[in-house]
Amino acid sequence: ALDQGWKGPPFNPLELADFMAVPTEATSEVPDARTIAHGGHVKIQFNPSRPRARIRFSIAHELAHTLFPDVAEKSRNRGGDGTRDDWQLEMLCNIAAAEMVMPIGCMPEDIERRSLQALMEERVRFDVSAEAFLIRVAKVASGPALLYCLSPSSTVPTEWDIDYRIPSPKWTGETWDEAVQKVAAHCTAIGQTIREQGEWPGLGRVLIECVGMPGRRDARLPRVAVLIRPMDRVVTNSVLELCY
Repeated sequence: ALDQGWKGPPFNPLELADFMAVPTEATSEVPDARTIAHGGHVKIQFNPSRPRARIRFSIAHELAHTLFPDVAEKSRNRGGDGTRDDWQLEMLCNIAAAEMVMPIGCMPEDIERRSLQALMEERVRFDVSAEAFLIRVAKVASGPALLYCLSPSSTVPTEWDIDYRIPSPKWTGETWDEAVQKVAAHCTAIGQTIREQGEWPGLGRVLIECVGMPGRRDARLPRVAVLIRPMDRVVTNSVLELCY
């Protein structure tokens, strides 16, 4: 597709669907997106009322489903069907979707050294969610990096549940959940970024950066992504240092 003129960022998954001869249809009948049998092949349906970045990633996710030969055997809903092993297929499709909307050869060479604020500016160019972009950064980083994603509880005082941790291939430090949860508590608004320094077991001095992300509609606080990297691996002008 790139060789034949598909350009970005942002990389439009609808254009890629046309290139792959996969018809698409906007409909409010699906929560996010799904792939269904259609005329001997398949088509992708997506909900146009969802946030734009989510729509783009959902369409790319469904395009990934079409790469499997059994795609037309049943409807493929983003998020899976709840069966025991379905998470494996969904994970593979998320990996492929990330490559479609953020092709690795089109990522800036210094991406892993940029501050979180600079990363959020770059993710706007790719028109993807903060969460998807930071996962991509963690996975392509050539140096140590660790990404946490946390969700606030509905209780008072708020507790923070760890949704997942994604280490870079070169991450050599330990996980330190309690420290990360304390840092996440400082991030109280969607889009807010916070930078802190700390001593990390196995790595020494690190930069810990947070960004608030959309969460549940009824939640008092946003979900929070926390990116940890050694201080000497990040180019940043100033750092707010808090002790914990």
